Amino acid sequence: MKTIYKILSLLIVAAVLSLSCDDNQGQPEEPVPGAVEFRLSEPSDGTRGGVAGAEELEDARAIVITITDDQGNAVYDQEQIGVFNFSGDMVAEPLSLIPGNYQLTEFLVLDDQGVVIYATPLEGSEYAHLVDDPLPIDFTITADATTQVVPEVIDASDFTPDEFGYASFRFVLVEHFNFLIAAFVYDAGVQGLVLTNAELTVQDQATGSTLYSTSLGDTTNIIAIEDGFDYRLLLEKTGHNPVYLDYSNGELKAFASDPLEVVLQGVSPVPTETFTDSGQALSTESATSVNAGDFDGDGDLDLFITRTNGAVTEVLLNDGTGDYSEVRSLGILNVIGAALGDLDNDGDLDVIMAQWTEQPNLVYLNDGSGNFTDSGQTLGSSASRGVVLGDLDGDGDLDAIVNDMGGFPILLNNGNGVFAQVGSITGTLNALDIALSDLNGDGHLDLFVANSGIGAGVGMPDLVFLNDGNANFSNSGQSLGNAKSSAIAVADVDGDGDFDAFIGDEEQNATIWVNDGNGTFTNSGQSLASTDIHDVVLVDFDLDGDLDAFTVEGVNGPHKLWLNNGSGSFVDSGLTLGNFSSATIAHGDFDIDGDVDVYVAVSGAADILWLGDQN
Repeated sequence: MKTIYKILSLLIVAAVLSLSCDDNQGQPEEPVPGAVEFRLSEPSDGTRGGVAGAEELEDARAIVITITDDQGNAVYDQEQIGVFNFSGDMVAEPLSLIPGNYQLTEFLVLDDQGVVIYATPLEGSEYAHLVDDPLPIDFTITADATTQVVPEVIDASDFTPDEFGYASFRFVLVEHFNFLIAAFVYDAGVQGLVLTNAELTVQDQATGSTLYSTSLGDTTNIIAIEDGFDYRLLLEKTGHNPVYLDYSNGELKAFASDPLEVVLQGVSPVPTETFTDSGQALSTESATSVNAGDFDGDGDLDLFITRTNGAVTEVLLNDGTGDYSEVRSLGILNVIGAALGDLDNDGDLDVIMAQWTEQPNLVYLNDGSGNFTDSGQTLGSSASRGVVLGDLDGDGDLDAIVNDMGGFPILLNNGNGVFAQVGSITGTLNALDIALSDLNGDGHLDLFVANSGIGAGVGMPDLVFLNDGNANFSNSGQSLGNAKSSAIAVADVDGDGDFDAFIGDEEQNATIWVNDGNGTFTNSGQSLASTDIHDVVLVDFDLDGDLDAFTVEGVNGPHKLWLNNGSGSFVDSGLTLGNFSSATIAHGDFDIDGDVDVYVAVSGAADILWLGDQN
């Protein structure tokens, strides 16, 4: 005879399950959905049948529930939910419910073999009398409120399903995982991206069969999906182009804590960018680099312009309207490239300059008012082509890599703007441009090298050097192309969360190299008809949520705007500005009107400030 009945109380808590990418954006206007959370806890009153011990609760692997709405429709039908240990209690993952009246009609607890170890009996069954409230149990979910439902379950090891009122206890435990996802669209009112609702379908990549479909809210959504597949995600919204995204099993699981953010493109044309010459009488001296930053702390973008061949290096201060009539000279230097950053950690922008013709590189410190003075450091004596800044050793200050001919000295900062060489990157190097970025996703800054070749028509492969986090760089072994690369910009052009490369070339069309997230690059196959690109910037010029490209050519070529379709495919916008020999560019909102402007250093003629106009 069955004489011992073990009864557990399971607490169901309805709680708010709404995560937001921004506390001030994308909040839904409708009531926030509630969420049902099942918590396995020991009853405190020692009711009949005895109390199940903590060691018994640990056997719980999942629960199976059925919930119906007030119309009798199954909202969740034999839904299997994972259970985990939270501070000694076994807690099930939450289920979302909109406010309303519901019934819990089935409640089973499974172990790791999918065997039912506890169950709540149904009204009218042989053992319904063992619990105070057999199924079904009525409960109500109210927005912004907590609803508690406490069903009792009985140890099912000695009973048959029909004694509980069930036809069967046969279940297969389904492994699953959660990921986070949020959808965005362009909002003309705020001239930026906002959270939006959309329809999500998750498919098995191999067969194309649908695994799950749901409606996404204008928030960060938690999606539970069956494990064991590679996945294809389809996001759809009326008036917008569908978005297809392919992820391996491991890649999709990576969005468990940081959401996958997807931008939906409108079917109607996105805003376009036009440019107008500001008409300012800017310098006719050929510049080698232009960098923009707020040097005097007044909230607008100033310009730092370097030159060689006996011409002066200058600071151009902005009056707040994009007028650069105030010029401060740093004298005649021989600077081929410069990089801005707070080198001495005093809150303002300083500069490190790479000099040409085997002269030492220089560090000039800013007093916060746009006055730069030589720090007295003389760094190296090789012919340099440029310099990049970044925290190479993870100590919180800005270090430097100098693009010398034949090798790249690594200069570490002591935190006060004093640099010391600790090594050098060597190999087959003849780079016109280099770029720092975390290319393999390990949190350290790596180096992409755009090699220029060794003569007319003779190219060299571009290279990737990976940083171990202590400023030790090793060649990744990749040989990317065999061209004469002249300019590089590194950014996420295809929206997959890693850094890709836009490469300009001296003699061939520009190319796009796509990163797989681990620092391995593949040629996208694009060939953008623009040769002898001397500089490129990647910016969202048309405000559709992806990065477009603005390029300038070295010998009598137009300035071009290339528009990105969101997946890293670029098309010529048809906008061509002038016919110039140009060396370098800087971008920013120089006239503080909310648009992206571009300053172009022109060789043999006056520089041009193109003022952007968003349409």
